[in-house]
Amino acid sequence: METAAADLVLERFGHGLSALVLGSMRVLGIAFVFPLFTWTRLTGPIRLVFAFAVSLPVSAMVHADLGRAGELAPATLAVLIGKEFMLGAAIGMVLAIPFWGAQAAGDVVDLYRGASAANLHDPMNATEVSVLGTLLIQLTLALFVVSGGLTTTLGAVFDTFRAWPVTQIAPPFTLDAVAAAGSLVGALVRV
Repeated sequence: METAAADLVLERFGHGLSALVLGSMRVLGIAFVFPLFTWTRLTGPIRLVFAFAVSLPVSAMVHADLGRAGELAPATLAVLIGKEFMLGAAIGMVLAIPFWGAQAAGDVVDLYRGASAANLHDPMNATEVSVLGTLLIQLTLALFVVSGGLTTTLGAVFDTFRAWPVTQIAPPFTLDAVAAAGSLVGALVRV
């Protein structure tokens, strides 16, 4: 009787841990690409804790999806983890385009005004960046956070879990999924 209860606890713990890992991979992919986390020098463990903390509200939904999907093979779980991380990285790249554009604009202005000799060394990316490019990307990141862009972005990321559930390898092509993807694109444009 005690071994059956212990097995049940371990099984539920395993499902909960799988839900937390799967739910946080999308957010972790964003944190590895988005300039807010790369320019502020947040290292891997801090990004991982951030991803786990942000994805806690989603992990209950992921846990329910895993319960409906049944027992997943380890290979399927690995594919889902990779899919989630890559999807998060793709979302992070789309979100980062305006910030990279601001940095590139500053780099071009510094190049044409002859201030490229005063470049700064970026130890995180192992590159040299211009002074104005650094100023513009940090200014746009500060405006992004102050104007509530981070909360809007997190809301849009949470909506992606409805548009493309964690347990599905291929995106669903239903009317609800298209509507959720449309709201995500709308939120990204607002941001």
